[in-house]
Amino acid sequence: MQYAKLLCIAIISIFFFHTTTQIYAHGSGGELTKEQDGYTFDIGYEPEELSTSEPVNLDFKLLKDGTPVEFSDVWVRIEKGTQTIFATGIHKQNLGATTLLYQFPTGGTYTLNVRYQDNGETLSESAFPISITEEIVAENNSATLFKPAFIFGIIFAFILGAALGIITGRTTKLLK
Repeated sequence: MQYAKLLCIAIISIFFFHTTTQIYAHGSGGELTKEQDGYTFDIGYEPEELSTSEPVNLDFKLLKDGTPVEFSDVWVRIEKGTQTIFATGIHKQNLGATTLLYQFPTGGTYTLNVRYQDNGETLSESAFPISITEEIVAENNSATLFKPAFIFGIIFAFILGAALGIITGRTTKLLK
């Protein structure tokens, strides 16, 4: 009977752990999409409201007829007006998403240039306008304590601690 309770706690803990790791997955914020050259550019971003107060996580995907296209790397250039602000190549890993974490220095309209390549051969490239809101970050930002990931992390830690307490309590009683 006690093992059933422990199993229930373990399942709930796994659920909370899975939930907290999926909060910033592609689709939880906004999305830039464009069809060009027979391809669909699918660039997810988080947070949904883009501002200078926190970094933007960009998640790059390329589709053809709704099916993911294999590519070796993505070349990204961020421009403001005629000035290049940031440029880099991102190698596609075998596991996980192809992402870029970037914090915009000032508010305004930027252009996100994206070129998908496969072993040096350009598959397709396009540009997207992005608007960034200028926000002043307060030194003592207590609002981070109430973000979902933080709350789920506390709940997960509490459940994990309770489960470990039950396990060690039962083990101690059995050893006596």
